[in-house]
Amino acid sequence: MQLAAIYARHSSDKQGTSTQDQIARCKKHCADCGYTIASVFMDEAISGAHILNRPGLGKLVTDALGMQFDVVVTEDLSRLSRDQGDIAAFYNRMGFLGIRIETLSDGVVNELQIGLKGTMNALYLKDLGDKTLRGQIAAVMRGRVMGGKVLGYDVLKGVLDKRGEPMRGLRKINEAEAEWVRFMFASALEGRSLSAICNDLDAAGVPTRRGGKWNISSLLGVRARGTGILRQTMYKGIITFNKQKFRKHPDTGKRLPVVNPPEEWIRVPVPELAIVDVEVFEEVQRRLDAEYDKRLEHRNRPDEERHAEKIRQQRAWRARQAKPQKGIRMFSGRMWCGRHYGQRIVQSQGKTYRCRMKGCPNSYIKLDEFWPLIVDGLIAAVSPESVTEYFGSEGIAAEKELHRNAIRRFKRRYDTLKRESNAVLAAVGRGLYPEMQDVPVKEYVAEHAKKMRAVVFEREKVESVLKSLNPPKNVETRIRRFRELVESVRENPDNDEVNRLLRPAFRKFEMIALFDDDTDTWQRRCDVDVDVAMLMNLLGDTPK
Repeated sequence: MQLAAIYARHSSDKQGTSTQDQIARCKKHCADCGYTIASVFMDEAISGAHILNRPGLGKLVTDALGMQFDVVVTEDLSRLSRDQGDIAAFYNRMGFLGIRIETLSDGVVNELQIGLKGTMNALYLKDLGDKTLRGQIAAVMRGRVMGGKVLGYDVLKGVLDKRGEPMRGLRKINEAEAEWVRFMFASALEGRSLSAICNDLDAAGVPTRRGGKWNISSLLGVRARGTGILRQTMYKGIITFNKQKFRKHPDTGKRLPVVNPPEEWIRVPVPELAIVDVEVFEEVQRRLDAEYDKRLEHRNRPDEERHAEKIRQQRAWRARQAKPQKGIRMFSGRMWCGRHYGQRIVQSQGKTYRCRMKGCPNSYIKLDEFWPLIVDGLIAAVSPESVTEYFGSEGIAAEKELHRNAIRRFKRRYDTLKRESNAVLAAVGRGLYPEMQDVPVKEYVAEHAKKMRAVVFEREKVESVLKSLNPPKNVETRIRRFRELVESVRENPDNDEVNRLLRPAFRKFEMIALFDDDTDTWQRRCDVDVDVAMLMNLLGDTPK
């Protein structure tokens, strides 16, 4: 009785039941031929352009090394791969192991079918790519936007054309996000650094496309490809398409971008989607290009000049280290104005803070005026009720579930690596591959061991974070210790020991100014954004 492995694959989510249909047909074929099904492998919503990017087929190859089946059954050769080189290499590998390939359409696969079907599948991929590009260009010329979501715009869904078909690629301006786009361009026009703009966006809670914090590359992108928010031409009312194409790396199978010549770029005006003025956009581009040219010139200096500057920098660094180190306050760089959200309150001579907006009531507040407000805000922000509410919130529960899922994924990854390594060692131990007894197997096992250690390390980090999201047992003791520390610095904002201990737990100090009609004066308070989990952890390490 022969053992069979079934493999099925479909390319996109629109073919949701295709894989199961393939498996059902293959099972019927195995029953008709009298095969016993050993394993079923599948890759769902994965292209057949390259064989290395599919975990299901990779697992099939690993089990084949362990001689766990005698025949591979699939619906068609295109399910295995549409690449000529890949399908030929897979056929040769299975032939070396003594495993034959059968398809429902052609029966037992031979060299002639590999050559003919491989050529046909490769031509299909090329023809499909050409037709897709032609359709995209036609859509762009009608003012449609190709690609995913862009900050400042919403994707219009459910709009039908005259024939009742959905119209894709339509966008409309999202005014809330558009304000942040204008803020980025205005800040760049003022000469603010890109890192400062990113800090402003993070502090204001502006979400990124993939979550996490803003970084300079999101704003700047790549000059040659015209990527990055500050280089997005749609903000000035022009769609730019065909800036790059993708080519598949022959060894890794990864799609790598290749920039097209600028004369091949397609530019279509869409004035209704403009968010910033053309003059503002072009001035920002001029400044970005000038900064790029400056960095390029700096990088291409003679070696002697670069060496001399490095020596000067080292001497300057030693001179700074020789000076007494000035302490850092817990609110340094984290003061914000609540009336002009997103505008940082900057320090003036270390004793006065002012808002960037003229005429703001938060301008020129002396240290002895706002420091008591900060202390009161700290005490008000941390209480037994707030800590209980924080650890019991839906956000913390969702975050804990994300970490648990990550731990489960790491465990599955570890088990997979261990199983693959054991399969190869078992195959070599049975003498299946005498020529693999030496270095290649050792290197393979060593590489897998390295990956397994990395997975364990990452899992332990996530477990540590998950542990910190559980409420501590002695909450009231830690809060009492926190208040004692805060009160101890009420008269002295430069207590370096307390500042360095508590500073990591505070994200933002927001100065609120409200006008009191009765007293005809501005009443101020300070709201503090606290990372409660980190604060509880820091207080747990504080000596009594």
